[in-house]
This record gives sequence, C-alpha cells and structure tokens, in this order.
Amino acid sequence: MKARTLGAAVLISSIVVLACFIRIQSTANIPTGQLTTPDAYFYYWQAHLVTEQGHLPARDMHRWLPLGRDLGQTLNLYAYALAYTHKVLASVFPGISLYYVTLYAPVACFCIGLGALCLFLFRTLGLLFSSIAGVLLATLPGAIVRSTAGFSFITRVKQQCPCPHLPY
Repeated sequence: MKARTLGAAVLISSIVVLACFIRIQSTANIPTGQLTTPDAYFYYWQAHLVTEQGHLPARDMHRWLPLGRDLGQTLNLYAYALAYTHKVLASVFPGISLYYVTLYAPVACFCIGLGALCLFLFRTLGLLFSSIAGVLLATLPGAIVRSTAGFSFITRVKQQCPCPHLPY
C-alpha cells in the first residue's frame, strides 16, 4: 500500500471516529430504556414485532382506527434492518438488546455513510477535498442533531424546522 493511500485511510478513519465520538457522548444523559424521539419508539416497536413474529402484520391497528394502517403501502426497511441487525449481533454478543441496537443505529449508519462518502471523494477529487468535506459533515451541527444516539432517521422535519409555517 502506498504511503499516500495509508495516510488517507488513517485520516478518513480518524474523521469517522471523531464523528462517532461526537454522536455517542450524550448517551449517558439518556435514561436506560428511553429514546429521544417519538419515531424512534415507533421503529423500536416495529423491530420488536419483527423479532417476535418474523414479519410485520398486514395492518397496524394502533393507527388509523378503526381499520388500521395498511403496512403493505409503507417503507418498513428500517424496522427490518434493526431487527435483523439485532439478530446478527445477538448471535455474536448474547447480552445485547434490541434497545441498544435501536439506540446506536443512527450513529452507525451515519459513520458508515460518512466513511463511504470520504472514500468516494478521495478517489474522485483528492485527499484535501475529502478531508474538508468529512470534517465539515462530522462536526456540522445540523447533521449532528439528526444522527445522534437515540434519534430516528425519519423524524418529522417540521418539529425541528425554524420556520414552522412552511408546509411539509
């Protein structure tokens, strides 16, 4: 491996570790068993159903009463990803719970995406551009809020929008 490639790997790895550290340092303030957004609880509940039954039911009877929400028309990938990630991790680490997978999933996904983006930018535009973009995304406050531990990917934008009169 060339020295330039090794240096880039070390730099990109340190940016990803910095991003991970920034996003998990608030977990001590989250009480055990609690998450930070309503959507995180929803996906935790759906993932729990997938781990128990192997699939989601055809209708969610907790929403859109009296008929329930047809889950065939929704995007349920996140709940399945949480459930099967828990299944794989629990086979290696038996003490890990679905709660901890749900808590740290946004951080893991962001860091994997940031690493992939930095590698792509390194290969196409060079080390300087890749490292600047990586450090900005790792420390950008707007990106930190949506990828911290306990946060869900699909949290309502309107709750955090500085202009609540905009339609979403």
